Amino acid sequence: MEPQSAPTDASAKVFNYLLNVDLSDFDPTTSPYMTPAELDLIDRSDADYVQELRELESQGSGPIDGNALSLKHVKAYLNHQGMNCGRNGVKDAIESMGYTEYRGAKKIDGKVVPTPRFFSKAQLGNAGEQYDDYYDEEKEMRAKLKI
Repeated sequence: MEPQSAPTDASAKVFNYLLNVDLSDFDPTTSPYMTPAELDLIDRSDADYVQELRELESQGSGPIDGNALSLKHVKAYLNHQGMNCGRNGVKDAIESMGYTEYRGAKKIDGKVVPTPRFFSKAQLGNAGEQYDDYYDEEKEMRAKLKI
């Protein structure tokens, strides 16, 4: 082990400054300040399909151009765009954008039939009726995307 050299004048001044910094209002449980640049970096570090979904939502295009969407069709759209993504990752991305997953039921010929799962930002009173609206939008979207 090498012997430590004597502190230089500059290092002594830095050490003295650090010893005299007032830390009385320091709270170790407080999160550090987040700058806009840091928040932007966090957004840009998301997977490519998450960024694509956010962009589609802001433009109101692709599979996110209505009140509701299905995981199956969002995933098919992303795969068609050449993006590899898993079901859970896409589901988490959709939910992080403020969508809630619903599975409704509706009566057909007196029998209760479950509707496929879908996502919506609207607070739903009757998910079955919302799915009917979604299904009409889905047919239009499938025709546009040729899925």
